[in-house]
This record gives sequence, structure tokens and C-alpha cells, in this order.
Amino acid sequence: MDSSSSSSSSSSSSSSSSSSSSSLSSPSVNIDEADDLLDINLLIHMKSLISLMKQTLCSGCNRLWDGSPSIKTRNGLYMHVEFVCSNCGCITHLYSSRQVRDGRRREINARLELGALNLPPPTQQQKYSETQEFILNYVEKCQEQSMIAAVEEAIAETGGARELTVSGDGAWLTRGHTSVHGVSALCSTTKRPKLLDTTWSSKKCIKCQGVEGSSGGMEKEMIHEMFCRSLAKYNRRYVSYVGDGDAKVHKYLVDNPPYPDIDIKKLEDTNHFAKRMLNRIMKIKRENKNKILSDGKRFSGKGRMTDGHVIKFKIYFAKAIRENKTDLNKLYQYSIIIIQQMKNQCMTGAIPNGASTSKQSHLVKAFLAPKYLFH
Repeated sequence: MDSSSSSSSSSSSSSSSSSSSSSLSSPSVNIDEADDLLDINLLIHMKSLISLMKQTLCSGCNRLWDGSPSIKTRNGLYMHVEFVCSNCGCITHLYSSRQVRDGRRREINARLELGALNLPPPTQQQKYSETQEFILNYVEKCQEQSMIAAVEEAIAETGGARELTVSGDGAWLTRGHTSVHGVSALCSTTKRPKLLDTTWSSKKCIKCQGVEGSSGGMEKEMIHEMFCRSLAKYNRRYVSYVGDGDAKVHKYLVDNPPYPDIDIKKLEDTNHFAKRMLNRIMKIKRENKNKILSDGKRFSGKGRMTDGHVIKFKIYFAKAIRENKTDLNKLYQYSIIIIQQMKNQCMTGAIPNGASTSKQSHLVKAFLAPKYLFH
């Protein structure tokens, strides 16, 4: 009796100790982890769902449920099912998926589409920032090497000159002159122009804040900054600037010279010059579209000045500048040809006054040949 009681007590003590040890060794389940385990989607057969329902009590009559299901809505993998108890008529609703926030779609269908596309889950912000910083270091190194090579190409093409001609332009994050972030770049003017330097500026960012004033002033300050560091960066000076027609940049470079003994020269960009000329002619065309001329016809319209004529005039004139930029007399001669040709609305026949017919006809055919239009 004593032995049995002692054995039972020992067994109970051992079982209690084992249970306590197991309770200590078993990992505690976090509430959030338990919620994550339940926040899943399952594909289940309808008969299995009915079998489960028959093992539950009806909330209306408190008896084992017995009835029939009814599918009210079905959209992809989403279903809205009604379970009607045959004993009391109580209706239980089942929605197989939640609705997407701020939308009409169901989550199960959205997940199905993303799974079919084999898209990865969203990247965590911390991991994304770490990867971005890791890649940025190599991108910056590659950028510096590429720009150094571009400077060497420009020097080789100019015969080793220490003074280079560059073109520059700026842009904003948002359209207009109210953006708080801007970028700017300088390019070489070689046969194959390449980037020589880039910079950015912001009115809000703590790290790169460098502009005080209007957003429109970002471009001139950023280009001035790149001019000022050309000696330290490449041991070269930028003496001529090809702009986009914005006089603010060149004026800022003149008022704040980056080099003490150099006056920065401004060169006009042919494309922007032709574009401004196109805009001026279009403005004249709009302002005089209903004007009646001395011949009794309108200024513009069919058989008169059209948008096509203006665009052709811009193309021809820009081409004349490119091909005769070192010969002013020839440029003037070609300009007269273009004006008279457009005036007569044909590409042959108009000859400048005081010029040889055969010579000018040859110039017209050579200059206005289709293969040269977009040179």
C-alpha cells in the first residue's frame, strides 16, 4: 500500500515535473504571430465546408445545424454564401475574402493576379534604402570615370586645349518654375557630345539644400557651380557657353565670373534659335489669321500660309545656319532663297535679284534636296 502510494506519488510528481518542464521549454506564441497565422486564404471544397457546418450549433435554435447553402455572389475565387438553417430559418453569411481598401475588388482575386505574375512581395523601406546606397556608390564611380573620359575626348578633339566650349541645361522635378528640386548638366560640344558634369539642388532637402530664392534661379546657380569647379575637377576652363536661349544663365556667369581672367562667351544653339523663330511666326499667324490682305485673301489657310509652311521654313533656316555658320554672305544668300521659295509656295523658280539664274537654280536644288532636310 505504501509502495503503491509512493509510486503513485512519485509518478504524479514526475508527471507534474515533466509537464512543468515541457511548459517551460515550449516557446511562447505571440499574439501578433497567431494573428498572422490566421490571416491566410484557403481553397476549400464546398462539401467539406458543409460537413464542417453540420458539426456546429445554429446560433438561432442552438441545435446542430442542418440546412442548405446558397451562393449569392461569385467573382473569381471570391464567394458570398448563405447558410439557411432548416430548423429555425436562421441565415448565416460567409464572405470568402475581404474587400481591397479604397476599391471594389476582393483581396483573394488581387493576390491571385499577383501570384500569376510571379511578383515578389513589397520591399521593406530599410532594405530598399540599404540597397540603394550600396548601388549608388558604384553608380557614382562609374559616372565619374565616364565624365573624365568625356573630358579627355573633348581635349583630344580640340588639340589639347585647356579651354573648352560646353553646353548646359537644367530641369525641374515638376513642370514649371515652382518646383523645389532641380538638376543641371554640362555637355561637350564635340561630334559626339557627352556629359562632363552634373549637379542637383533643392530648396527643402537638408543634405543638398543650396538655393535660396525662386525655383527659376536654380539653373543659373547650378551651372555656375559646375563652371567654378572645372579647374579643381579636370584642370580645364569652360570659356564658351552654348545655352538654350535663356539669357539669365549667361548674365549670371558674366556678373559672377568663375575665372578671374576669363569672360564667358555665349553661343546660340541653332535648334533653340530655330524653335524661337518658329514660335514667333506661329504667333504672327495666329494674330493675323482672319486678316484680309491686299489681294482679297486671308493671311493663312488653304493655299496661303499653313503650319506646314512654317515648320518647313524652320527646318530649312536651321539647316542654312549649320552649313554656313562660318560664311555670313553665303548664309544671307541661302536665307533669301528660302524666303522667296516659301513666298511663292514652291521649291523652284524664285531667284534672288542680281544673281545668276544657273547658279541660283543649282543652289536651290542642292540646298532644298530631300536628303538634306533633316541633316
